[in-house]
Amino acid sequence: MKYLSKALLCSIAAFGLLAGSVSAESLNQKPVPVTTDFTVLDTIVNPVIKLKVGWSTWIGMSGSKVVLVSGEGVVSLDQYGRVVALKPGNATVYNYASDGNLYINYIQVTY
Repeated sequence: MKYLSKALLCSIAAFGLLAGSVSAESLNQKPVPVTTDFTVLDTIVNPVIKLKVGWSTWIGMSGSKVVLVSGEGVVSLDQYGRVVALKPGNATVYNYASDGNLYINYIQVTY
């Protein structure tokens, strides 16, 4: 678990440097959610999802558990995995999939 946490923080930091939006302060905002519902076999970082305000997309599938890690107010996320873009900014959504993998989804919302 310690290795996964370090790998996740490195991924978030790398994404932030590429996007130019993550500071050291924002990395410490809230702890990474941990679920015991699924055993994570592998962590997969998906390409950045770009949405405009008002657009929506689906993350996950039947049997998945989706969690909004960051970006509250930027996007809304329902229990079925529907993401709706609310205002410009960045968000991160974890998808604990039924295949045992953790899919990390970065979302960028613009006008």
